[in-house]
Amino acid sequence: MPKSKVLSVIVCVGVVYTLNILYRHGYTDNSFRSGTSERQGLVEDRFRSRRERVLKTCRTARNKEDVVCTINTRVLYFWNYNASICTMGKVSSGTWRSHAQRVNELRGHPMHDSRRRNLLRKPWQQVIDYSRSVSRWISVRINP
Repeated sequence: MPKSKVLSVIVCVGVVYTLNILYRHGYTDNSFRSGTSERQGLVEDRFRSRRERVLKTCRTARNKEDVVCTINTRVLYFWNYNASICTMGKVSSGTWRSHAQRVNELRGHPMHDSRRRNLLRKPWQQVIDYSRSVSRWISVRINP
């Protein structure tokens, strides 16, 4: 088969695949453009509801977080980006570790990074202040 026919077959398959996805998600005719702001509002409502639920749970929880344990076992730092992430098992923690390895140019486990060890040797108030000064992320898993 000549190259132009192969290319046209690939393009046709791509178009059919894209249309199939749009049809499955209810984007028929022009509804793809017209419903965008409506769907965005629904997503915003869902995230607002989740945020309120997290805040309510945190305010009413009786147990306090062990900050020392969290920093020692769960927080990964992205040194050149002034950021950190609090990881938890089964919530892409392995992916975050591999990102930290790549971004921080490490060969071993990111928890054994010399910059991290040096930070954790400082007085705890300095460690906590540093952790608060960087952009903080948390990765969570929400089952619908």
